[in-house]
Amino acid sequence: MKQLRQILLWAVLVGIGLLLVLSVIGAFLGDERARALFNSIPLVIFWVLLLGLLAAGLIYFKRLIRSAGLLGVHLGSLLILLGAMLGSDGGHSLAAKLFGSKKIPHGYMRIYERQAGNRILDSEDNAEIGRLPFSVGLKDFRIEYYELEDPWQLIVQSTSVDKESHKNKWLEEHIKWTKGQEVARRLITWADIVTDSMTPGSMAKWGLDYESVVKFKPDIIYYSTCQMGQHGPLSNFGGYGAFGTAYGGYCQIYKPKKKY
Repeated sequence: MKQLRQILLWAVLVGIGLLLVLSVIGAFLGDERARALFNSIPLVIFWVLLLGLLAAGLIYFKRLIRSAGLLGVHLGSLLILLGAMLGSDGGHSLAAKLFGSKKIPHGYMRIYERQAGNRILDSEDNAEIGRLPFSVGLKDFRIEYYELEDPWQLIVQSTSVDKESHKNKWLEEHIKWTKGQEVARRLITWADIVTDSMTPGSMAKWGLDYESVVKFKPDIIYYSTCQMGQHGPLSNFGGYGAFGTAYGGYCQIYKPKKKY
Protein backbone atom coordinates (compact mmCIF):
# COMPACT_ATOMS: atom_id res chain seq x y z
CA MET A 1 0.00 0.00 0.00
CA LYS A 2 2.85 2.39 0.86
CA GLN A 3 4.53 1.69 -2.49
CA LEU A 4 1.25 2.26 -4.33
CA ARG A 5 0.83 5.61 -2.59
CA GLN A 6 4.33 6.65 -3.59
CA ILE A 7 3.69 5.68 -7.22
CA LEU A 8 0.42 7.60 -7.15
CA LEU A 9 2.08 10.66 -5.62
CA TRP A 10 4.85 10.75 -8.23
CA ALA A 11 2.36 10.17 -11.03
CA VAL A 12 0.30 13.16 -9.89
CA LEU A 13 3.40 15.34 -9.60
CA VAL A 14 4.55 14.35 -13.10
CA GLY A 15 1.05 15.03 -14.45
CA ILE A 16 0.95 18.49 -12.87
CA GLY A 17 4.43 19.21 -14.27
CA LEU A 18 3.29 18.21 -17.76
CA LEU A 19 0.23 20.40 -17.33
CA LEU A 20 2.44 23.40 -16.54
CA VAL A 21 4.64 22.71 -19.59
CA LEU A 22 1.60 22.36 -21.86
CA SER A 23 0.17 25.61 -20.51
CA VAL A 24 3.37 27.48 -21.39
CA ILE A 25 3.51 25.91 -24.87
CA GLY A 26 -0.15 26.74 -25.51
CA ALA A 27 0.44 30.39 -24.64
CA PHE A 28 2.86 30.72 -27.56
CA LEU A 29 0.85 28.73 -30.13
CA GLY A 30 -2.03 31.13 -30.56
CA ASP A 31 -5.75 30.50 -30.15
CA GLU A 32 -6.44 28.14 -33.06
CA ARG A 33 -3.34 25.97 -32.71
CA ALA A 34 -3.68 25.76 -28.93
CA ARG A 35 -7.32 24.72 -29.31
CA ALA A 36 -6.31 21.97 -31.74
CA LEU A 37 -3.55 20.78 -29.39
CA PHE A 38 -5.61 20.63 -26.21
CA ASN A 39 -8.52 18.90 -28.00
CA SER A 40 -6.33 16.25 -29.64
CA ILE A 41 -6.80 12.59 -28.70
CA PRO A 42 -3.46 12.18 -26.83
CA LEU A 43 -4.23 15.22 -24.71
CA VAL A 44 -7.78 14.01 -24.02
CA ILE A 45 -6.30 10.75 -22.70
CA PHE A 46 -3.89 12.77 -20.56
CA TRP A 47 -6.76 14.88 -19.11
CA VAL A 48 -8.74 11.74 -18.20
CA LEU A 49 -5.71 10.08 -16.57
CA LEU A 50 -4.85 13.21 -14.60
CA LEU A 51 -8.45 13.55 -13.45
CA GLY A 52 -8.42 9.89 -12.33
CA LEU A 53 -5.14 10.35 -10.47
CA LEU A 54 -6.46 13.38 -8.60
CA ALA A 55 -9.63 11.49 -7.68
CA ALA A 56 -7.60 8.48 -6.52
CA GLY A 57 -5.60 10.78 -4.26
CA LEU A 58 -8.72 11.41 -2.17
CA ILE A 59 -9.05 7.67 -1.62
CA TYR A 60 -5.46 6.74 -0.81
CA PHE A 61 -4.45 9.90 1.06
CA LYS A 62 -6.86 10.25 3.99
CA ARG A 63 -5.03 13.34 5.22
CA LEU A 64 -6.52 15.26 2.28
CA ILE A 65 -10.00 14.63 3.65
CA ARG A 66 -9.16 15.44 7.27
CA SER A 67 -7.58 18.80 6.43
CA ALA A 68 -10.05 21.39 5.18
CA GLY A 69 -7.34 23.43 3.43
CA LEU A 70 -5.82 20.46 1.59
CA LEU A 71 -9.28 19.18 0.67
CA GLY A 72 -10.26 22.58 -0.75
CA VAL A 73 -7.09 22.84 -2.88
CA HIS A 74 -7.50 19.26 -4.14
CA LEU A 75 -11.19 19.62 -4.96
CA GLY A 76 -10.50 22.99 -6.61
CA SER A 77 -7.96 21.37 -8.94
CA LEU A 78 -10.45 18.62 -9.76
CA LEU A 79 -13.23 21.10 -10.54
CA ILE A 80 -10.98 23.30 -12.72
CA LEU A 81 -9.79 20.31 -14.75
CA LEU A 82 -13.32 18.90 -15.05
CA GLY A 83 -14.71 22.28 -16.08
CA ALA A 84 -12.02 22.67 -18.75
CA MET A 85 -12.90 19.23 -20.14
CA LEU A 86 -16.63 19.94 -20.19
CA GLY A 87 -16.05 23.35 -21.80
CA SER A 88 -13.94 21.94 -24.64
CA ASP A 89 -15.26 21.17 -28.12
CA GLY A 90 -15.40 17.47 -27.30
CA GLY A 91 -17.18 18.19 -24.02
CA HIS A 92 -19.86 20.22 -25.80
CA SER A 93 -20.36 17.45 -28.38
CA LEU A 94 -20.62 14.79 -25.67
CA ALA A 95 -23.12 16.86 -23.67
CA ALA A 96 -25.25 17.34 -26.79
CA LYS A 97 -25.34 13.57 -27.41
CA LEU A 98 -25.98 12.49 -23.82
CA PHE A 99 -28.22 15.26 -22.50
CA GLY A 100 -29.44 16.98 -25.66
CA SER A 101 -28.06 20.31 -24.45
CA LYS A 102 -27.02 22.72 -27.19
CA LYS A 103 -24.24 25.04 -26.13
CA ILE A 104 -22.34 27.39 -28.40
CA PRO A 105 -18.58 27.23 -27.75
CA HIS A 106 -17.71 30.13 -30.06
CA GLY A 107 -19.25 32.50 -32.59
CA TYR A 108 -19.72 36.21 -33.20
CA MET A 109 -22.49 38.80 -33.23
CA ARG A 110 -23.19 41.49 -35.82
CA ILE A 111 -24.59 44.57 -34.10
CA TYR A 112 -24.91 47.97 -35.71
CA GLU A 113 -24.77 51.33 -33.96
CA ARG A 114 -27.90 52.20 -31.95
CA GLN A 115 -29.26 48.69 -32.45
CA ALA A 116 -29.48 45.52 -30.37
CA GLY A 117 -29.48 41.83 -31.17
CA ASN A 118 -29.12 38.34 -29.76
CA ARG A 119 -28.25 36.27 -32.84
CA ILE A 120 -24.95 34.35 -32.78
CA LEU A 121 -23.38 33.65 -36.16
CA ASP A 122 -20.86 31.09 -37.30
CA SER A 123 -17.48 32.54 -38.19
CA GLU A 124 -17.19 30.56 -41.44
CA ASP A 125 -20.50 30.82 -43.33
CA ASN A 126 -22.29 33.54 -41.30
CA ALA A 127 -25.19 31.17 -40.59
CA GLU A 128 -27.13 31.57 -37.36
CA ILE A 129 -26.08 28.96 -34.82
CA GLY A 130 -28.01 30.16 -31.78
CA ARG A 131 -29.56 33.02 -29.84
CA LEU A 132 -28.78 34.56 -26.48
CA PRO A 133 -31.56 34.70 -23.84
CA PHE A 134 -30.94 38.46 -23.74
CA SER A 135 -30.05 41.22 -26.20
CA VAL A 136 -26.76 43.08 -26.55
CA GLY A 137 -26.93 46.69 -27.76
CA LEU A 138 -24.39 49.06 -29.25
CA LYS A 139 -25.13 52.60 -28.14
CA ASP A 140 -22.24 54.45 -29.75
CA PHE A 141 -19.33 53.60 -32.00
CA ARG A 142 -16.42 55.84 -32.92
CA ILE A 143 -12.78 55.61 -33.94
CA GLU A 144 -10.22 57.77 -32.20
CA TYR A 145 -6.92 58.63 -33.82
CA TYR A 146 -3.77 59.40 -31.88
CA GLU A 147 -0.63 61.19 -32.95
CA LEU A 148 2.33 58.90 -33.48
CA GLU A 149 5.93 59.68 -32.62
CA ASP A 150 7.19 58.28 -35.92
CA PRO A 151 5.87 59.92 -39.11
CA TRP A 152 3.44 58.05 -41.33
CA GLN A 153 4.95 56.09 -44.19
CA LEU A 154 3.81 55.85 -47.80
CA ILE A 155 4.26 52.53 -49.63
CA VAL A 156 5.32 52.98 -53.26
CA GLN A 157 4.96 49.97 -55.57
CA SER A 158 6.34 49.91 -59.10
CA THR A 159 6.23 47.22 -61.75
CA SER A 160 7.92 46.74 -65.09
CA VAL A 161 8.35 43.85 -67.52
CA ASP A 162 11.63 41.99 -67.66
CA LYS A 163 12.52 41.77 -71.36
CA GLU A 164 14.30 38.43 -70.94
CA SER A 165 11.78 36.49 -68.83
CA HIS A 166 8.70 38.59 -69.74
CA LYS A 167 7.69 38.55 -66.08
CA ASN A 168 6.67 41.46 -63.93
CA LYS A 169 9.22 42.74 -61.46
CA TRP A 170 7.90 44.37 -58.32
CA LEU A 171 9.82 46.89 -56.31
CA GLU A 172 8.45 48.19 -53.04
CA GLU A 173 9.93 50.79 -50.76
CA HIS A 174 8.67 52.58 -47.67
CA ILE A 175 9.19 56.32 -47.86
CA LYS A 176 8.52 58.97 -45.27
CA TRP A 177 5.98 61.56 -46.30
CA THR A 178 8.34 64.43 -45.57
CA LYS A 179 11.49 63.01 -47.19
CA GLY A 180 10.30 60.46 -49.73
CA GLN A 181 9.82 62.53 -52.88
CA GLU A 182 13.30 61.72 -54.14
CA VAL A 183 12.78 57.98 -53.69
CA ALA A 184 9.37 58.17 -55.36
CA ARG A 185 10.78 60.10 -58.31
CA ARG A 186 13.47 57.47 -58.82
CA LEU A 187 10.89 54.68 -58.78
CA ILE A 188 8.59 56.55 -61.17
CA THR A 189 11.46 57.19 -63.59
CA TRP A 190 12.10 53.45 -63.64
CA ALA A 191 8.43 52.42 -63.83
CA ASP A 192 5.93 52.38 -66.69
CA ILE A 193 2.69 52.98 -64.78
CA VAL A 194 1.81 55.04 -61.72
CA THR A 195 -1.36 54.23 -59.78
CA ASP A 196 -2.85 56.87 -57.50
CA SER A 197 -5.48 55.60 -55.06
CA MET A 198 -5.24 58.48 -52.61
CA THR A 199 -7.92 61.05 -51.95
CA PRO A 200 -7.79 63.95 -54.45
CA GLY A 201 -4.95 66.37 -53.80
CA SER A 202 -2.78 63.99 -51.77
CA MET A 203 -0.29 63.20 -54.53
CA ALA A 204 -0.21 66.85 -55.59
CA LYS A 205 0.73 67.80 -52.05
CA TRP A 206 3.82 65.60 -52.35
CA GLY A 207 4.61 66.77 -55.88
CA LEU A 208 3.70 63.38 -57.36
CA ASP A 209 0.52 64.20 -59.30
CA TYR A 210 0.31 63.77 -63.08
CA GLU A 211 1.22 67.38 -63.90
CA SER A 212 4.39 67.07 -61.80
CA VAL A 213 5.34 63.55 -62.89
CA VAL A 214 4.96 64.17 -66.63
CA LYS A 215 7.63 66.87 -66.45
CA PHE A 216 10.38 64.35 -65.67
CA LYS A 217 8.69 61.23 -67.12
CA PRO A 218 6.83 62.31 -70.31
CA ASP A 219 5.80 58.77 -71.38
CA ILE A 220 4.37 57.76 -68.00
CA ILE A 221 0.97 56.07 -67.87
CA TYR A 222 -0.80 57.63 -64.90
CA TYR A 223 -4.26 56.86 -63.62
CA SER A 224 -6.06 57.91 -60.47
CA THR A 225 -8.87 56.16 -58.65
CA CYS A 226 -10.53 57.32 -55.47
CA GLN A 227 -13.62 56.61 -53.42
CA MET A 228 -16.00 59.43 -54.39
CA GLY A 229 -14.51 60.82 -57.59
CA GLN A 230 -12.03 63.59 -58.27
CA HIS A 231 -14.52 66.43 -57.83
CA GLY A 232 -17.69 67.09 -55.86
CA PRO A 233 -18.75 67.57 -52.25
CA LEU A 234 -17.74 64.00 -51.25
CA SER A 235 -14.44 63.82 -53.13
CA ASN A 236 -12.39 64.08 -49.92
CA PHE A 237 -14.19 61.13 -48.34
CA GLY A 238 -11.49 58.44 -48.23
CA GLY A 239 -12.18 54.73 -48.12
CA TYR A 240 -12.17 51.38 -49.91
CA GLY A 241 -14.61 49.47 -52.10
CA ALA A 242 -16.78 48.33 -49.21
CA PHE A 243 -17.64 51.95 -48.39
CA GLY A 244 -18.63 52.60 -51.99
CA THR A 245 -20.98 49.61 -52.17
CA ALA A 246 -22.61 50.61 -48.88
CA TYR A 247 -22.97 54.29 -49.76
CA GLY A 248 -24.24 53.52 -53.25
CA GLY A 249 -27.05 51.33 -51.91
CA TYR A 250 -25.77 48.03 -53.27
CA CYS A 251 -25.77 46.42 -49.83
CA GLN A 252 -29.44 47.36 -49.45
CA ILE A 253 -30.64 45.81 -52.72
CA TYR A 254 -28.35 42.79 -52.68
CA LYS A 255 -30.20 39.73 -51.43
CA PRO A 256 -27.98 36.73 -50.59
CA LYS A 257 -29.26 33.20 -51.05
CA LYS A 258 -28.90 32.43 -47.36
CA LYS A 259 -31.16 34.09 -44.86
CA TYR A 260 -29.23 35.60 -41.97
